[in-house]
Amino acid sequence: MGRPGRKEQRSEGDAINKIVTTVFDNIDTAFAIVFLVVGFVFVATAITGGWTKLQIVIAEPQRTYSLIAGTVFISISLIIYSITRLRVALRSQQNTINQLVIYSLSELIYRDILWAIRHNKEVKFDNSADQLRWLRLLFNHGLLTAKDWNKFQQEIGTFDNIPLGMNLSEIFEATPAAIWLMKLRGRPKPK
Repeated sequence: MGRPGRKEQRSEGDAINKIVTTVFDNIDTAFAIVFLVVGFVFVATAITGGWTKLQIVIAEPQRTYSLIAGTVFISISLIIYSITRLRVALRSQQNTINQLVIYSLSELIYRDILWAIRHNKEVKFDNSADQLRWLRLLFNHGLLTAKDWNKFQQEIGTFDNIPLGMNLSEIFEATPAAIWLMKLRGRPKPK
């Protein structure tokens, strides 16, 4: 069997995301239950014993340590619960951002320029308005850069001055952001 297609890769990724989210959601629930039980016991003891009993508990060192330990436990539980909720929210946001990034370029620009330049395939400069616009878009979004910026500035200067028919893969290269995008998006669809 060959490499799995993008749909198969996405379904595997989605399954892993669901498992991780389920685990963290269950941890959240466990911390919430522990927090509620410990909080209930602490409050119930304080309320049912009244202020006099609470003062006696605080006056005895052994009970004071237990009270402090219970308070610290509740505080740590709250912090862990909050951090876990933030992790879940961040994963959700990261997933949304990844989906936006993956499809931020049309298939044509992705396949015919960015992917081809990254894989050193020949991309002849045709000086068309579309190709110039796409090159500017890739530069402005930080997905493409000159291999040697000084040489590009001295010999060519601007996109408009690129010699007709020149191989763009010899001048430009994909940035780390573009490589990350390609890793997320995968192989382009064939023409």
